[in-house]
Amino acid sequence: MASLLNVRAARVADAAAMARVNVQSWQEAYRGLMRDEVLDDPELRGNRERFWTAVLTDERYRANRVAVAERDGEVIGIAMAASPQDSDAPWSVQLYVLYVVEVEHGSGAGAALLDAVLGWQESALLWVADPNPRAQAFYRKHGFVADGTVSVEEGVRVIRMVRSRLAPIGLGLAALGRPAYITTGRGLDFGDDRTVARMREHAHDMLDAAWARGIRFIDAARSYGLAEEFLGSWLAEHPERRAELTIESKWGYEYVGGWRMDAAVHERKEHSTAMFERQWPETLTALAGAPDLYLIHSLTPDSPALGDTALLDRLRELAASGVRVGISTSGPRQGAALDAARQLPDSPFSAVQATWNLLEPSAEQALARAHDAGWFTVVKEAVANGRLSPAGAPGEPGAAALAAADGQSLDALAIGAARARPWCDIVLSGAATAGQLDSNLTSRAPSTNAAALAALAEDPAAYWAARGARDWT
Repeated sequence: MASLLNVRAARVADAAAMARVNVQSWQEAYRGLMRDEVLDDPELRGNRERFWTAVLTDERYRANRVAVAERDGEVIGIAMAASPQDSDAPWSVQLYVLYVVEVEHGSGAGAALLDAVLGWQESALLWVADPNPRAQAFYRKHGFVADGTVSVEEGVRVIRMVRSRLAPIGLGLAALGRPAYITTGRGLDFGDDRTVARMREHAHDMLDAAWARGIRFIDAARSYGLAEEFLGSWLAEHPERRAELTIESKWGYEYVGGWRMDAAVHERKEHSTAMFERQWPETLTALAGAPDLYLIHSLTPDSPALGDTALLDRLRELAASGVRVGISTSGPRQGAALDAARQLPDSPFSAVQATWNLLEPSAEQALARAHDAGWFTVVKEAVANGRLSPAGAPGEPGAAALAAADGQSLDALAIGAARARPWCDIVLSGAATAGQLDSNLTSRAPSTNAAALAALAEDPAAYWAARGARDWT
């Protein structure tokens, strides 16, 4: 049985072993690219040992992130990241070193080292030798793309590769709080037992799974069946977790499905002061306290809420109390609704949750404007209610082919595309199982041609008409 790989922070005592890996990797990877007299210089290892000793002891390098990978106690890989050389660079971190000895290529050591020194939520850059097809393919797999910048270092041509910041993932409870919803493959996710007790247990399991995976943003709504109540009972079991969580909920729709799979109507919309005054106390009771964000659910340009002076004043009061007030949007005119809410005089709103995905990206510019104005922006339905997931792949062959070419599952490609949007603060996962959540969390910025991804977009009216026709299962 193969021995276990261990990745850890580098220590001063590792300097000699790191120098060995450094020199060995150069000799294995750069023969023919670097001059032989450089690679075979008998002083090279000693020079690199002094370099690594300085990195690990000098106060100037205290902020550097330095890691080693070892197997059976022997160092077989090294990595280092730190602030970019160019202080004006738009990226937050630069990868300076990532070397793994050749015999360990493909073992997972490189990926583990990369994760140890770079966070997926950070924008990053690196320089890589060219040609070096293996290394370039590795970085593409991990979300980096060549940006066309070329330089020469030590006589070696190098190209710059960059990776956008990725927004963190939150957990949305739309599929977890009620027996029926419009997501693809729901029957396989939940089976036949959709009793309140079983759905509560399942929701708690998913909340535990999200917590264990580092997710700290949870989204609910009054219309998501008992989602707020399920979240509230989970919080009651784990009160110590509340301080680390950001909780968002929504009002303006109510659940009217009677916990029936075959209900003729599952939810009802009403954007009135009376509805707010009824649902806000219900939210407080369900969650045993105020959410951090409270949004009008599915605001459209013709919503009476935009002109209801009494309601807007009430929402200004709520915002003044410390709850961030916002809107969610739906429909083919999301951008118009968002712009209207943002441009209200003394607008109470400063957060938005909108549908954005590879099939329906029409709100992009309005979301960018909101983000630039200081709004908190959340993406929902990044996998288009399951159309952009493995279960929906047969119906989306074009998107599935792009995902396969990019080395990602279809859901990961879709979520990665959303996470990479520069205006995005959170992307909601609508996962119904821990396996789906794990798949979502593998997402990275697509390296697929941007034009090919853009070509997946549908007419917004057609997209929303198809969404409205989906069965509740």
